[in-house]
Amino acid sequence: RYLASGVRAIGALQPFLDTPVKGLWFDKWPADRPMLDEPAPASTFYHIVCAIYEAEAVLATAN
Repeated sequence: RYLASGVRAIGALQPFLDTPVKGLWFDKWPADRPMLDEPAPASTFYHIVCAIYEAEAVLATAN
């Protein structure tokens, strides 16, 4: 159950990564508007990469 929840959370990141410029990401998505097209802090990328790394480690031990 927790693993499935984590996989869904990773999938939820996809809209933030669908940008006009490959390699960039959106940092803010107001509930009533589209993604904000503004510079995103590098710390966001750090947290995304760490989350993906941890998810891969969990998936590797689950198999």
